[in-house]
Amino acid sequence: MDKGLASCSRGLAPLLADELRALGLEVKEAPHGVWFWGGLEAAYKAVLWSRLASRVMMTLCEGEVDNESDMMDLIKDVNWAQWLKPSGRLEIEFHGKLPFIRHTTFGAQKVKDGIADWFRERTGERPSVDTEMPDVRLQAWGDHGRFSLAVDMSGHGLHARGYRLEAGAAPMRETLAAGILMKSGWTDIAKAGGTLLDPMCGSGTLLIEGAWMAADIAPGLIKADKMGFKRHVCFDSALWSDMVLDAKRRGAAGIQNLPPMFGFDHNEWVLQKADENMRRAGLKDKIQLQAFGLGQWHNTGWSKGLMITNPPYGERLGDEESLKPVYQLLGQTLLTECTGWQAAIYTSNETLGHWLGLRADKMHAFSNGPIEGKLLRLTVSEEAVKVTPINIGLNLVSEVLQGRANLAQSDGAQMFANRLKKNFKNLSRQAQKEKVYAYRVYDADMPEYAFAIDLYQGEEYDWVQIQEYAPPKTVDEKAARRRLFEGMSVLPDALGIPPEQCHFKRRMVQKGESQYEVQSDQHVFDWVQEGDCRFLVDLTGYLDTGLFLDHRPIRLWLASQASGKHCLNLFCYTGSVSVHLAKAGAATVTSIDLSNTYLGWAQENAAENGLPLTGQKLYWERDDALEWLQAMADLPPHARPQYDIIFCDPPSFSNSKRMDGTLDVQRDHVRMIADMGMLLAPQGKLIFSTNLRAFKLDTEAMAEMGWCVTDMKKESIGFDFARNMKIHQVWCLQIAGNAL
Repeated sequence: MDKGLASCSRGLAPLLADELRALGLEVKEAPHGVWFWGGLEAAYKAVLWSRLASRVMMTLCEGEVDNESDMMDLIKDVNWAQWLKPSGRLEIEFHGKLPFIRHTTFGAQKVKDGIADWFRERTGERPSVDTEMPDVRLQAWGDHGRFSLAVDMSGHGLHARGYRLEAGAAPMRETLAAGILMKSGWTDIAKAGGTLLDPMCGSGTLLIEGAWMAADIAPGLIKADKMGFKRHVCFDSALWSDMVLDAKRRGAAGIQNLPPMFGFDHNEWVLQKADENMRRAGLKDKIQLQAFGLGQWHNTGWSKGLMITNPPYGERLGDEESLKPVYQLLGQTLLTECTGWQAAIYTSNETLGHWLGLRADKMHAFSNGPIEGKLLRLTVSEEAVKVTPINIGLNLVSEVLQGRANLAQSDGAQMFANRLKKNFKNLSRQAQKEKVYAYRVYDADMPEYAFAIDLYQGEEYDWVQIQEYAPPKTVDEKAARRRLFEGMSVLPDALGIPPEQCHFKRRMVQKGESQYEVQSDQHVFDWVQEGDCRFLVDLTGYLDTGLFLDHRPIRLWLASQASGKHCLNLFCYTGSVSVHLAKAGAATVTSIDLSNTYLGWAQENAAENGLPLTGQKLYWERDDALEWLQAMADLPPHARPQYDIIFCDPPSFSNSKRMDGTLDVQRDHVRMIADMGMLLAPQGKLIFSTNLRAFKLDTEAMAEMGWCVTDMKKESIGFDFARNMKIHQVWCLQIAGNAL
C-alpha cells in the first residue's frame, strides 16, 4: 500500500508532521504519530531524515474484522512476494486485542499462519519466525474490531542513532532531544550563529542532536547500511544509494559552519562518554566539553543563543529534596551568565521546576519513554524572575510571631487588625446565616496591606489562606516586607485561628496556566461543605485551593437549574460545578479538562458526594477543551451532542496548539461561543465566565449570531466579594427565540 505511519513519543506529533512536510511528504496527524503517503521513496526519506520518528512503517492491510476469517482474508490479500522470499524469516509483534484474539502471542501466531498459508498455497514453502535477524519485521494492531498490519521499514527504533553506546544514569532519547531542540527554536538560533550550551550535558545527547540539526546531518546516516528494508525483496538499492550519497554531501558541507557549542558536567566519567559519543557522531573537536559544575563556568563573551538542559528530576537520579538547590543554582547561574538568551529546561518534576525561580513563557508536555515530562521555555531576564512564595510549605505566620512579635504593636498593624476584626464579625454572621463555610474575609481593603484572606471551615480544623498581592516595583521592597510582617503578626488573634493553621502564598500577575502550577511539595488537605456538596481543598500545594470562592453563587445557581438536564462543564478544573450539577439531579454531566491531576481531583470530589465515577451519570474527558469543542462542533448536525446547560470558565491565557500556541479569551471568545452554540439544545443556557478584568464581550458578534445575552454579575457575586465587583464577569447566553 502507499500509506505509511511514522510513530513518535507523546507530544512530538505536530513537530513530526511539520518535519515530514518539509521533506515533501503528504501527511496527516494520527493518534500516536503521523500518516504519510508516497510509497517506498517517502518511507526511505523518513527513515533517513526524520529526527523525531520512533519507527517508520508501511501499511500492508487494514479493515474491520468480525472474526478470524475476516482477518485472514485481509492478510491473504497482501502480495507477500514483494516483501519476503518463501524461505525468508519473519518477526511479528501484535498489539491490542480483538473479540477473537485476547492474547498478543496468539494474535502474532495467527498472523504468521496467514502469511505461511499464502506462501504454501503458491510455492509449497513457508517462511520461518526469527526474532534475532528477521528479513521482515511486522507490526499488527487490533482495536475495537479493526485490524491493521504494517511492515517496520528500519527494523529498529530510530531513536538509536548509533553514536551512543554508553550513557549516563538517566539518558534522554535522541528523538526527544531533537524534539525539544526544535520546539525551543534552535534551528533559527543556529542559522543566526547563536551559541548552544548544555551546562549539565551528561553523555551529550542534546549537544549532538543540536549539532546534527545545525549541520544538516541526516540522523539515519550511521546506520544507513543496517536498515531492515535492505533485506526486503522490493528494496530499491539505487534509490537508497542516491539518498545516502546526497545526505553525506549535505552533512560534509554543513559541518564546516557549526555555531559555537559548549557542554559542561561535574562528572568527568560521563564527559568522557560524551566525547566518545561525539567522535562516533562525526563531531570530534566540534563541541567544547569541560568538567565544570553549576556556578563554576562563566560566559567569556559567547554570542547569545540557547541554553538547553535536562537536569536530574528525582525519577531515577537523586531525591527531590536534595535536587532543589540544584534547580535554584541553575536559575541563578542563568541570570548571571546568560541574560538575553533563550532557555529550555526539560523536567518531569514540576515542583523542582518551580525552584528555578524563573517563570516559563511556555510549557510543553513530552514523554521520555515511560516518564512524563515538561519542557519549560523562557527568555532569561529580570522580567522572568518570579518571587518564590516566602517559606512555601512552611508557616510564615508562626515564624513572624516567633521572631517579630513586637511588630503587632505598631500603628499600622493595629489599624489592619481592627479592619480585619470588623470584617470577620460582619461576614461570619452572614456566612452563618447562609450556611457558607468558605469565604473571603479581607481583600486588600487597605491598599498598604495588600492581602486576600480566605477562611475555610474544614472537617478537621478551621484554616486561613493568606495571599499577598506582589507589590509593584514602585513600592519599596523593605516597606512592603514590613507591612507583610505587621499583618501576619496580628492575623491569628484577629481571626481566632492558631498560627499553624494559617498558610501564606504570594500571588503574582498570572500568565497562562500559572495559577495551576505546583507551589509546594507539602500538601494540607481538608473537606469543606458548600450547599449540598463537600469539596476537597489543598491549602498549600497550589496557588489556588481547588475551590474558587468567588464562583460559589454561580455554582449554586447552576445546581438550581440542573434537574433532569444534560450538562457540559468545559475547563472543569477540580469539578466543583460538575458535582453540584450531578448532585442536584442532572441527567448527565460531561466534564472536560486537560489535566490528569485535576480530573482525578474532580473524581475524588464526585466519589465523596456519593456520585458514580463512570456510567450513565458522569463522563470525564481528558482533552484540550478547545480541541474537543471544535471536534464536536465539526460533526454533522445529527451526530453532535446536545446540552441543556453549558458552563465555560476558560483561563484568560493558555497555550493551545489549535490557536498558534495560545488561547486568549478576549481574542478567541467569539469562536468559542459559536462552537458551543452548536452543542446547545433548544432553550438551553450557556453560562460564560471570565476573571479577566479588562475583558469586553463582543456584543455585536453575539447579536449577529442570534444570542440573547443576560449579564449575571449581580447574581454571581456573593456577600464576601461585594466590595470587589470586578472579581469576575458572568453572562447567560441563549439563542434568541429559545430564551425562556
